[in-house]
Amino acid sequence: MSAVSICIPVASQLEGLERTLDSLVEQRFLDYEVVIADDSPDGSSESLIASYDFGGRLRHFANLRPLGTPMNWDEAIRQSQSPLIKMLLPGDRFAGRGALGRFVALLEGAPDAIIGCASLRVEDAAVRPAPPPEMQQAIRRTPDRLLLGNVIGPIGGTIHRRSAILDFDPRLRHMADVDFYIRAL
Repeated sequence: MSAVSICIPVASQLEGLERTLDSLVEQRFLDYEVVIADDSPDGSSESLIASYDFGGRLRHFANLRPLGTPMNWDEAIRQSQSPLIKMLLPGDRFAGRGALGRFVALLEGAPDAIIGCASLRVEDAAVRPAPPPEMQQAIRRTPDRLLLGNVIGPIGGTIHRRSAILDFDPRLRHMADVDFYIRAL
C-alpha cells in the first residue's frame, strides 16, 4: 500500500488536469497512488490521462453519471487506499519537486494530527494563503472560528488522514472544505 493517495476529482478541466499531472510527475517522493474520479460526460479526459505513466500507480474511474462537487471529491477518496489523502483539484500544482514529500512528512512527524496544511504560492489573487501560526493555534482551540472564513485554505493545500474521512456536504458546495475542516477538528 502506498503512503499517500493523490485524489483528483475532475470534470472536463483538461488544461488544469494536465498542469496538475505534470506537477505530480515531477515529485521526488514516489510512494503514492493517483486516483482520478472523472465526471467528464464525454470521456474527454481519457486520452490525456492515458498519456501519463505513473508506473501502474494511477487508477482512473469514470463516473456513470456526473456526481458534481463535492460528491466527486468523496468518490475519489472512496476509491483510494492509502492511509493519507492528498486532494488536488485540476489546476493545483505542487510548489516544487519535494512538496509532496514534505506534505507526507508533515503528518508522519505529527502522529496526533488529523489535517496538515501548507502555505500556498499565490498565482491567482483570488486565492488566500495559509493562516499564520497564531491563527492555526486559535483554530485548534476553537474550530468554529472557521465559520468566519476559510483560514486553512482550499482543499488542495491540505493533506489528511484516512481516519478523518467524512463525506463532503453537497449542500455546502462552495464551503464543503470548511465544513470538512470543522468536523474533522
